Amino acid sequence: EQDILRGYNLHANAYITKPVDFDQFTRVVRQIDEFFVTVVKLPGK
Repeated sequence: EQDILRGYNLHANAYITKPVDFDQFTRVVRQIDEFFVTVVKLPGK
């Protein structure tokens, strides 16, 4: 909880916990990639 609060206080836009299981880790990385490719809009783009 403290790590999450510290991250947001430092202006993080998300907090993701790295899964220990390799298959779950791979899924999370793919989801992050898809999010930034399909959803995120950057200024001037």
